[in-house]
Amino acid sequence: MDIRRINPAEELLALCRAARKAGVDFPDLWHKHLKRHPWVADIPTHLINAGRPVLSVPLLGGQHLLFDDAEVHLR
Repeated sequence: MDIRRINPAEELLALCRAARKAGVDFPDLWHKHLKRHPWVADIPTHLINAGRPVLSVPLLGGQHLLFDDAEVHLR
Protein backbone atom coordinates (compact mmCIF):
# COMPACT_ATOMS: atom_id res chain seq x y z
CA MET A 1 0.00 0.00 0.00
CA ASP A 2 1.39 3.40 -1.01
CA ILE A 3 0.34 6.07 1.47
CA ARG A 4 1.58 9.56 0.74
CA ARG A 5 0.89 12.47 3.01
CA ILE A 6 0.48 15.73 1.17
CA ASN A 7 1.66 18.72 3.18
CA PRO A 8 -0.87 21.38 4.23
CA ALA A 9 0.55 24.00 1.85
CA GLU A 10 0.03 21.65 -1.10
CA GLU A 11 -3.50 20.87 0.14
CA LEU A 12 -4.28 24.60 0.20
CA LEU A 13 -2.79 25.01 -3.27
CA ALA A 14 -5.02 22.21 -4.60
CA LEU A 15 -8.07 23.74 -2.90
CA CYS A 16 -7.31 27.19 -4.36
CA ARG A 17 -6.72 25.82 -7.86
CA ALA A 18 -9.97 23.84 -7.76
CA ALA A 19 -11.89 26.87 -6.50
CA ARG A 20 -10.43 29.11 -9.19
CA LYS A 21 -11.26 26.50 -11.86
CA ALA A 22 -14.85 26.49 -10.54
CA GLY A 23 -15.03 30.27 -10.95
CA VAL A 24 -14.69 31.29 -7.30
CA ASP A 25 -13.19 34.76 -6.97
CA PHE A 26 -10.47 35.60 -4.46
CA PRO A 27 -12.67 37.46 -1.93
CA ASP A 28 -15.00 34.46 -1.63
CA LEU A 29 -12.08 32.04 -1.42
CA TRP A 30 -10.46 34.18 1.27
CA HIS A 31 -13.59 34.49 3.43
CA LYS A 32 -14.84 30.92 3.05
CA HIS A 33 -11.62 28.89 3.10
CA LEU A 34 -8.39 30.76 3.78
CA LYS A 35 -9.06 33.43 6.40
CA ARG A 36 -9.54 31.01 9.29
CA HIS A 37 -7.42 28.14 8.00
CA PRO A 38 -4.85 27.10 10.63
CA TRP A 39 -1.98 27.19 8.09
CA VAL A 40 -2.66 30.73 6.90
CA ALA A 41 -0.28 32.97 8.84
CA ASP A 42 -1.50 36.48 7.98
CA ILE A 43 -3.61 38.61 5.64
CA PRO A 44 -2.88 38.78 1.89
CA THR A 45 -0.56 41.47 0.56
CA HIS A 46 -0.19 42.95 -2.92
CA LEU A 47 3.08 42.40 -4.79
CA ILE A 48 4.42 42.97 -8.26
CA ASN A 49 6.02 39.84 -9.71
CA ALA A 50 7.59 40.00 -13.18
CA GLY A 51 5.66 43.21 -13.81
CA ARG A 52 2.29 41.66 -12.90
CA PRO A 53 0.13 42.26 -9.81
CA VAL A 54 0.01 39.33 -7.38
CA LEU A 55 -1.79 38.63 -4.12
CA SER A 56 0.46 36.82 -1.66
CA VAL A 57 -1.02 34.81 1.23
CA PRO A 58 1.64 33.88 3.81
CA LEU A 59 1.52 30.37 5.23
CA LEU A 60 3.09 28.84 8.31
CA GLY A 61 6.51 27.48 7.47
CA GLY A 62 7.43 30.47 5.32
CA GLN A 63 5.69 29.52 2.07
CA HIS A 64 3.20 31.77 0.24
CA LEU A 65 0.23 31.17 -2.00
CA LEU A 66 0.59 33.56 -4.94
CA PHE A 67 -2.54 34.52 -6.88
CA ASP A 68 -2.12 36.24 -10.23
CA ASP A 69 -4.55 36.72 -13.09
CA ALA A 70 -3.68 33.36 -14.62
CA GLU A 71 -3.19 30.86 -11.78
CA VAL A 72 -2.19 30.09 -8.20
CA HIS A 73 1.40 29.19 -7.28
CA LEU A 74 3.15 28.04 -4.13
CA ARG A 75 6.45 29.67 -3.29
